[in-house]
Amino acid sequence: MTDSRKYRLWYAFWNYEQGQINARETADYEWCRDTLRILARVFKTFTTIDLRAAASPRNFGNIGSTKDISSTASYNSGFNILFDRRARTEALYEMLVEHGLPFVTTADGDIKASRLLGLGSDTVIFEARTANSIGFIGLGQMGFKMAQNLYNKADASLIIYDINKSATQDFISLNKTSATVKSIDIAGSPVDVVRKASVVITMLPSSTHVEDVYLGKDGLVHGVDKESLLIDSSTIHQSVSKEVAHKLTGKGATMVDAPVSGGIVGAEAATLTFMVGALSESDFHRAKPILSHMGKNIVHCGTIGTGQIAKMCNNMLLAISMIGVSEAMNLGIQLGMDPKLLASILNTSSGRCWSSDTYNPCPGIMPNVPSSRDYEGGFGNTLMAKDLRLAVSAASDARVTILLGAVAQQLYNQLANTAEYAKKDFSSIYKWLSKSKGK
Repeated sequence: MTDSRKYRLWYAFWNYEQGQINARETADYEWCRDTLRILARVFKTFTTIDLRAAASPRNFGNIGSTKDISSTASYNSGFNILFDRRARTEALYEMLVEHGLPFVTTADGDIKASRLLGLGSDTVIFEARTANSIGFIGLGQMGFKMAQNLYNKADASLIIYDINKSATQDFISLNKTSATVKSIDIAGSPVDVVRKASVVITMLPSSTHVEDVYLGKDGLVHGVDKESLLIDSSTIHQSVSKEVAHKLTGKGATMVDAPVSGGIVGAEAATLTFMVGALSESDFHRAKPILSHMGKNIVHCGTIGTGQIAKMCNNMLLAISMIGVSEAMNLGIQLGMDPKLLASILNTSSGRCWSSDTYNPCPGIMPNVPSSRDYEGGFGNTLMAKDLRLAVSAASDARVTILLGAVAQQLYNQLANTAEYAKKDFSSIYKWLSKSKGK
């Protein structure tokens, strides 16, 4: 705790004791009042003392030696009042840490008492939202694994929501034997999530889903305030990100768009790349520690919407490269090459790329990728087709030519509209090509 924060904390106590509530000091007065009320409720072993009096230099005793908030020894007039107040601040801070009482620090380092949360389900003082609770909305194939890493690594309990109730129950069941004492709560709606957690992450399938979760009848927008941080990791049109962010920031909240790259494998291993669009460096740095629990590369791309632009370009290139690797592998195999040998040559030559050396589409080349389990799981053709539509639409709006991107969109649209391939991983383009007859 820095000297400036200590000073502000003991100054708040001093203002409270003196009853100084002019315009400049009202916030400190209210802060101290709320803090003392909370301490009196939470630390039940101290119910016999008057914490308001205990905060006073007259009754606090030699706190510099005892570090005991419950001390009611008579004030030693020879004890330096300035040091007493500083020591009292240190003792309070240490007690909060020792008892695991969560707190929120604002930009200037103040502890905000109205965000403090008591220990135990029945000791919420002012509101349920707390700094050590994070909300997560969207427990699909990616979101489920991201939320799991967040729960495992972050020093926070989790508030989860998904329109598919079985997804939330599966998450609870998976973690019911966890050794951690952190709780997992299921919210009844998006707005319920943000009322319980000051940080909320969303991972949703489309722009329509994002608009509903953020701006709908029970949307997040109805529960945010100036301490809310919303992180959207969905892949959507950048214009939707900008629209949603505009409405949230209008209520004082902070929002960043942070779509991901790395697929199911990266989500499970917490090695995702987050492409972040944020209004400011401070917004980015506020989100970065949370994202670091789920990924290893967190990049600030620019203002709101630029994260979506980076993701759109990446996925267009990914689709093109997957088609290229699939065509090359299929051609070589049809001409008599051994699949593994061909893959090895490609991966030590100039044709090497992620689609060839990490996510090879040919069955039997790599274990633990969709191509080796009949293309089940992974990133579906329907989602890839959706992302390519975003790219083609953005290119059209900007009057930019994307020849291969347009061809990739046509191919993945065809797969997405074919029953056999619609729910398969996007690497199943290899299977589709291998079954097609050349002209």
